[in-house]
Amino acid sequence: MQRTPFARNTFSQNDTDRTHISPLGAQQSLRSGELLSGRFRVEHLAAVGAQAQVFRAYDTLRQRRVALKLETQRAGSARRFRDEAQALSQSASPWLVGYVDRGVTAAGQAFLVLDWVEGPTLAHRLARAGLRPLEALELCRRLGLGLAAMHARGIVHRDLKPANIMLAGARSSAPKIVDLGVARLSDMAAKDGARDTYVGTPRYMSPEQIRDPHQVDGRADVFALGSILFECLTGTAAFVASEIPGVLAQILFEPTPTARSRRPELPGAIDVLLARLLAPSPTQRPRAGAELAAQFARARAACGSQLAELSAAKRQPLDTSAETALCWCDASEWRASRGHVGRPTVRPELGPSTGARCGSGPSMGPLSAASPSTQCVAG
Repeated sequence: MQRTPFARNTFSQNDTDRTHISPLGAQQSLRSGELLSGRFRVEHLAAVGAQAQVFRAYDTLRQRRVALKLETQRAGSARRFRDEAQALSQSASPWLVGYVDRGVTAAGQAFLVLDWVEGPTLAHRLARAGLRPLEALELCRRLGLGLAAMHARGIVHRDLKPANIMLAGARSSAPKIVDLGVARLSDMAAKDGARDTYVGTPRYMSPEQIRDPHQVDGRADVFALGSILFECLTGTAAFVASEIPGVLAQILFEPTPTARSRRPELPGAIDVLLARLLAPSPTQRPRAGAELAAQFARARAACGSQLAELSAAKRQPLDTSAETALCWCDASEWRASRGHVGRPTVRPELGPSTGARCGSGPSMGPLSAASPSTQCVAG
């Protein structure tokens, strides 16, 4: 029986939902001062993830700092790097992390060079201070524009969540979507459909992504965006349960939650917007672009001055017991169920790891090599 990952979560520094792993214990593959492609000079190791190491580097050609993402020779990581490079190079947007270059080291390891972004993740911001409702609405509107740039090229992120959104300069007005390592490209229908894996983060997965992550379009990302907006506005995740199957069952079978049930002072127009974004059927959701922008504009106009008077939501403790171990499930069992939630098998050798996420690679807390406000992403 083939065991395949139920959900893959990428790593990002300052993501408080993940396991703490110090980079000091990791084997550093590149030396400080090493020059790659005759252009990128390595400065120091910044982050370590399950699929990659990220180094801060200096682009001697353009004379600026960059993030250099180095594969860790895990199966499939080189292909993911190629897919991520293709996705980012085709989807330029102010709301997406910028692609610079890619190459291979002398040791044969693939690397990807991205813009270096100073600032925390949205996950870190929500855990510390939250966002005012007006800020949250504008932030998600801009993320929608970033998604539109991707979707126009047939690219679906498939793992949009607060930990994969960076706030440049710690400003909510400057969000950047990062980590397209599990993005579905327009030409991946044949090769992606053959892979027996499940990708995504349970709390942000759309119903159709739970049932078959290989047959989704951009509206799955719109569902994730609605989940993010819900969390920003209420201080709680839209879908929470004590175990992963419970989270998935809520998404698949229960009515769409309302933000006003968690925070009554929010205007009714907010729930109208969220009902569209979190609609169970993708055909009921707006597509990223003009349609989604119109939905945000309509909600903003209907709320009037009410949003400006509201403060940031108080962050509620999040029950992460549903995501405390790396879980795997048998793909054939899931196909046979056709949408009925089964219980993923926990790999006993891993044991429960405090703060680990389902299917996640290890992640880090404070770093000695990088400021706590510095963010980069390692898949």
